Amino acid sequence: MKRNISIDLIRGIESLHGIGKLESMHGDSIDKTIMMIISKNISSQLISTTDWKTNYKNMGTFCEGTGDYYTKFDFDPPCMINKPRGSQNTPDFMILYKNRGICFESKSTKAQHIVWNSGIPKPNIIYIFNGNPPKNAQYTSTTFFMGKDMVSKQEVELLKLCRKTMELSVESYNLQLKPLGLWNVYPRPMYGCSDAILTNTLRISRERSVVKYIHEFNWEFEERV
Repeated sequence: MKRNISIDLIRGIESLHGIGKLESMHGDSIDKTIMMIISKNISSQLISTTDWKTNYKNMGTFCEGTGDYYTKFDFDPPCMINKPRGSQNTPDFMILYKNRGICFESKSTKAQHIVWNSGIPKPNIIYIFNGNPPKNAQYTSTTFFMGKDMVSKQEVELLKLCRKTMELSVESYNLQLKPLGLWNVYPRPMYGCSDAILTNTLRISRERSVVKYIHEFNWEFEERV
């Protein structure tokens, strides 16, 4: 019987509802816990960051604007790569099958709000969030959503315009500071969103959007990279 990797992946992501708040874990430990749960459902081969950089790094293209990934060769069985672009870059992990990949970012806080730091959500990346819902809430501690369902195109345009304006302003001040001594200003945008993700009334529809995206995902792209 032909395998349906998308159904297996959906089952793995939905099983994340069963994990509680990962309060005792941080950073990489949370990423690896989520990866292990999903990996068991899709029976994927795990590829480390080092192994990927050494043997596979130039096999494909990551689209910065959307979060899509296309490869030059077929991956079968599916592979899961931890931090394929390094620890400081999106995504946290990626699942490759045939010649396309789905990228994931994991987020965790002690509350319900995500600190986005300097990265705006990318449309086609799946974000997995583990937080701390109110004690009387009926929702679980883990949810998932598409980047495109978290921020609108208009909001993205304004956020990027604000960032560019800030960078130009800082550049102007640095030019004035340079002849005075050794000091300068380093601009780093910090994006924030007050969305209470775990209890938001859109939570279920956002999760369904992820399921629909995976279900309709074409793992075989005709035009090779």
